[in-house]
Amino acid sequence: MALTDDQIRQLIEALEEKKPQPAIRKASFAQLKPVEKPGKGSSIDKLLDIPLKLSVELGRAKMRVREILELEEGSVIVLNRAAGDRVDILVNGRPMGKGEVVVINDAFGVRLGSVAEVQEKET
Repeated sequence: MALTDDQIRQLIEALEEKKPQPAIRKASFAQLKPVEKPGKGSSIDKLLDIPLKLSVELGRAKMRVREILELEEGSVIVLNRAAGDRVDILVNGRPMGKGEVVVINDAFGVRLGSVAEVQEKET
């Protein structure tokens, strides 16, 4: 609880004049009431609109700074996967599954092929 300017001024005056300090008393609060538990299934409803970052990783490559600085338009970076291999699908940087790249009209997409198993954290 923050003190008001007036209360701070009174405390300073009391200390300067050696007056008895203002009365300090214990705060009192209203009685807490139990909150009703939400209905079945509604607990996940609050999570459904949380945005997540979904990314697809075609492959990886390790390069030195010199090699990166030598890249120019038309350069080819060799990845650690062969053409046609399944791609990793990540949600917030964590593996979610594997899929294959598809073309829909003029846009790329990913067809989900398998979903990764969830590993539970030990408590």
